[in-house]
Amino acid sequence: MAELTPADVIVGAIEKNKREKIRVTLRSFSDLRQIDIRVFKNVHGVEIGTPQGCTVKPAKLRTLINILEDADVAVRAEGLT
Repeated sequence: MAELTPADVIVGAIEKNKREKIRVTLRSFSDLRQIDIRVFKNVHGVEIGTPQGCTVKPAKLRTLINILEDADVAVRAEGLT
């Protein structure tokens, strides 16, 4: 995982489990701004990006949000939250 640059923006993170977080970052890849959704592991107190993750083009972000909202409705319908 490449180091953060001054132009990168960490949007937020959620705990995946006791050793891992899922971090959302606005990053530049080959001069293109994309949303990076990646698993980070805590290794001796340092968060290290793993290959587990994906990037999303900004034009597809709204579609991803809609899918996640649909997942939220499905989870709630099953009483999982």
